[in-house]
Amino acid sequence: MDYSNIGKLKSSMLKNRYQEMLQHMGAEVTNFSDKFNDNYNKMSEWGHMYFCEEDGAILDFNLEKPHIHICTVCGTEYKSRQLDNVWVYFYRGKAIQTALNAAVVYKATKEKKYLEYLEKIIGYYTRHYTDFAIHSKDAAVEITTTGKLGYARIMPQELNEAVIVVKIARIMEILKEDLSEEFKESVKNMFREVFQILAPQVNKVHNKPCWSVCAIGSMGFVIQDKEMIDFAFNSEFNINRQLEEGVTSGIWYEGSMYYSFFTLEGIADLLLFAKTYDYKAPIVEATVELMLKTAYDYAFDNLIFPNPNDGWPDINLKTFSFLYHLGYKIFGEEKMGALLRKIERSDLVRRDPQLAKPYYYNNEISLEELLFNNDFDMNGVVSEKSNTSNFESSNVGILKNNNVNVFIKYGHQARSHAHSDKMNLEVTLGGELISRDLSNSGYVSKLCNEWHRVTAAHNTVAVNGKSHTSISTGNILKFNETTCHVRSEDLYEGVIADVNFERKIELTEKGFNDLFEVETKEGETLDWFFHFESSVEFMSNLETSDFSLGYSEDGYQHITNVREVKTNGKTALLKFKANKVEFTVELDMNHKKLILCDTVDNPVDKKRTSIILRSNRSNDTFTAKWEIKN
Repeated sequence: MDYSNIGKLKSSMLKNRYQEMLQHMGAEVTNFSDKFNDNYNKMSEWGHMYFCEEDGAILDFNLEKPHIHICTVCGTEYKSRQLDNVWVYFYRGKAIQTALNAAVVYKATKEKKYLEYLEKIIGYYTRHYTDFAIHSKDAAVEITTTGKLGYARIMPQELNEAVIVVKIARIMEILKEDLSEEFKESVKNMFREVFQILAPQVNKVHNKPCWSVCAIGSMGFVIQDKEMIDFAFNSEFNINRQLEEGVTSGIWYEGSMYYSFFTLEGIADLLLFAKTYDYKAPIVEATVELMLKTAYDYAFDNLIFPNPNDGWPDINLKTFSFLYHLGYKIFGEEKMGALLRKIERSDLVRRDPQLAKPYYYNNEISLEELLFNNDFDMNGVVSEKSNTSNFESSNVGILKNNNVNVFIKYGHQARSHAHSDKMNLEVTLGGELISRDLSNSGYVSKLCNEWHRVTAAHNTVAVNGKSHTSISTGNILKFNETTCHVRSEDLYEGVIADVNFERKIELTEKGFNDLFEVETKEGETLDWFFHFESSVEFMSNLETSDFSLGYSEDGYQHITNVREVKTNGKTALLKFKANKVEFTVELDMNHKKLILCDTVDNPVDKKRTSIILRSNRSNDTFTAKWEIKN
């Protein structure tokens, strides 16, 4: 298999879809490369540090302001050595991406200056690789197979180092007929040094070692290093083991669609290198195909993703269209054509992740489309709607009919990247998003840990104002096309004894019924939460009075404008509107208080309307009937 068809770009295509993109990329490459100025004495720092302390929004990376870091939401200006070092991380990532873009532009246009630009940038890192201090998130370390892990030279951790060397491997493959032997030898020497950095850190099944294995294999194929290739496919935690143990129901085991795609990116790159060099990797090939197809079944019908656990907010299938172009290159029209067209022809707005962003022109054309798939025919068949699916080994399921999609997370696989949100729901009605998981902001931001990850931020039940502690799996009692009935036990393991949940969702033609049973001891306070998107309009006029929830931790400190609703003590009917979709929620009020409040969205420049049903009874049941009214 040829690695890329960029060198065969048709002149007619060049004049149309891709001409402006190549011109834009060329201008970006020139502007950055002319000013390129890195310094191996500087250490880089973790990207998750680059978020506002108050609202959790990402800071603005400005190439011209390495010592000034401004919140993209509230405008707060930050200055610190640590943030300056995060700026270095972003700068180096930008440098490597620029070099890759230069390689693509050169291959398409044959303009020599772009070859010189990439040699300037990559040449700096190959000449000085061993001059960069070995460090882990801004702290110098010494290599040891048993000591502190997560170290690198150019980047703040091995994960980021792996990502950039895969991009350099791409450059080498694209230009293997154009680069001098001297330059190729310098890259080969650097790759050998990178191997020494990454290999000792491949010590478990996890997204970081998986990326390192993929990087080692990709480097190995490009420089034809048998030791690296053998390490990638035959070492203790080789790529096959990563996939056989790490992929559950077609989803990466850490339970996040973002992390599933992020990990898949490295795996798919490795697979393309393997196929380019006629190396058989059947487990990798089958898994990449499965993960790409599973994600479509996992998504709502509007192609927005349910988003449990750590990740980034508002991702959808278009966020990862670049990987479907890579998948099309590997698998071809029969396996990927209809799915790729479904994604590309959607009018959904593509949402970027906040870190590790792929390159897109005008948020529309990915570098992978230009590089691998520039002769793709956008006309033709598209995939049909996916159906109800239960991803049992991933502890999530989604119920679907023509009007309603309900996603439920009923258990965990691991603590890594987990949120305290068993039995959480995410919902669309009439194609409109009614409630989504906020995912989270940067891992060190206050709101990530005080709100995004806690139970109260999710559509589930909190007991005594505390977040769930259990990370055990859930149990399926019944699952079919219209019903999901699941149970999870000992949710407050080690904190509150004998708390068990059972939730049953049943789709109706234009809505769904939600029955949530909670088993506790006497004297516990149960809060049933549901959070509505900021775009959902609350249509009911209710008599309310101020109310205190009585808690100030585990997320409750971020709940504001709290009001108790006067009800008849039997039922409450709430009316809502989401765009053109009008719907109602009928709540059973037997022995319960109905509370309205405001909660923060992600990012916090928007607010969500949230409802809480409070009960002080053991073994209580929360019942809600949802119905589209138009």
